[in-house]
Amino acid sequence: MRVVIATTTWYKDENDLRAKLALKTAQAAKKAGFAIIAVDGGSSETFLEAMRQAGAQISPQEKKGFGFGMRQSFRLASDLTGADGVVIRLEAEKHTLVNILPSIVSVMLRDNIDLFKLGRKNLDGYPGIQKAAESFAILACQALTGLPWDFDFGPVLMSQKALRFFLDFENDREGHEDSWAGCIDVPQLRIIAAGLNVKYQEVDYIHPPEQAVETGKEFIVKRLKQLNVQINSYLLETQKLAKFFPVK
Repeated sequence: MRVVIATTTWYKDENDLRAKLALKTAQAAKKAGFAIIAVDGGSSETFLEAMRQAGAQISPQEKKGFGFGMRQSFRLASDLTGADGVVIRLEAEKHTLVNILPSIVSVMLRDNIDLFKLGRKNLDGYPGIQKAAESFAILACQALTGLPWDFDFGPVLMSQKALRFFLDFENDREGHEDSWAGCIDVPQLRIIAAGLNVKYQEVDYIHPPEQAVETGKEFIVKRLKQLNVQINSYLLETQKLAKFFPVK
């Protein structure tokens, strides 16, 4: 059995804040005994070499698009884990979460969980605009699904059985935009509807304090667009799965 973190990267400058956080994630994964695979969309060679030195396996993204890059990372991780392994989908910047993942993996294996969805106990440390946008998104998605989950938190652990739902999902063929909401959240809703063994747990996640400085007009526009795309994906999918999410 092997545990593999699957992520994606694309940093034009190795001095970019998020690039520095991604490097911390690779270092933390190595310390925890996890393999990490990063599908890269065109980062600087200096950054990629630093990631390799930290223990990450780098694979150039084969086709443009968020969903394609994510699924490519999942396929590569799946090949490494083996039939009884665990694949962890983690944003490259979330290095502060890595140290609690070993205990989560232990529970997942003990209880034969297929999908282990993580949530946050609070949004402390997030920039005000992001905190407001994510708070609304969480409440809206809870209203649409009837589940009291933090749907705006990306990290999720998967068995090979659950992973197939992500690998088989093609957002462009099903009316969902090429976004993390469509490509990550929608397969999770289908896993729930399919009756796989699913667990949700809130964790003491600390948002990297370096990212609290992300503000400004561009940041506001980015968050509003993400919010709109996410809600639309949930509206579309919960309508398709109305038998399992019969919220009016």
